[in-house]
Amino acid sequence: MSKIMSVEEIKLFGIECINSAPPRQVEGLIEFYTKLLEEYCNTKFSRTRSIMITDALPKVNLRNTPAIEVDRVIYNKKLLKIYEDYFMCDNVLEIIAELDIVPKGLEIHYVYGFEVVPALVKQALVELIKLRLDFSLHNSSVTGESFGGDYSYTKSKSLAELQNEILSTLDDYVQPEHQEYFEEATAEIRAWII
Repeated sequence: MSKIMSVEEIKLFGIECINSAPPRQVEGLIEFYTKLLEEYCNTKFSRTRSIMITDALPKVNLRNTPAIEVDRVIYNKKLLKIYEDYFMCDNVLEIIAELDIVPKGLEIHYVYGFEVVPALVKQALVELIKLRLDFSLHNSSVTGESFGGDYSYTKSKSLAELQNEILSTLDDYVQPEHQEYFEEATAEIRAWII
C-alpha cells in the first residue's frame, strides 16, 4: 500500500497532538487514512500499474483513473501501436484500427494515479490525523453554554461528521466509478441482430 506522507513529513506541520503521539500510532493512522482517502477518491495517490482485460470495442473507459500513461495494448496476442492502432484521451482508449469486436480480446497495460500527491490531499490527511488524536483526548458528546444563569446543552458533531467535512474538500479528486463504453458498439450489435 502506498502512503501519502511519512511520519517525519507530518511532524513538520508542528501540530502538538501529532508531535507528542507515539510514532507507531501516527504510522498506523497514516496507513488507515491513506486507505480511507484512496477509497473516497476512488484512486491511488501514487503511480500504480494496472492491467485491464476487456472486450475489443472502439472506445474503452479505463477502469482505474486518472490514467498517467499506457504501456502497451495487446489485441488477440498482437501488440498494437499508439497513434496507428489506438490513442488515449481523457481516460478513454480509442481504437482507430479496424478490429473485430472480440469478447475479452483486448489487454491494456497502463499506469494510473498521481505523479505527485496533491497538496489538498496531504492537508486532508494531516487534518484527519489531528482530528482523530484531538477527538480522543478532548471530546465529549455534549457541549455546554451558559446564558444569564441558564445552562443549555447542545450536541457536538460526531467524529464521522467531522471526517466527512474534511473528505468533502477532496471532491474534485473523486474519480468516477468505472462504466463500460457502449456508444458505438451498441449500434453495431443492433445491426448484427437485424
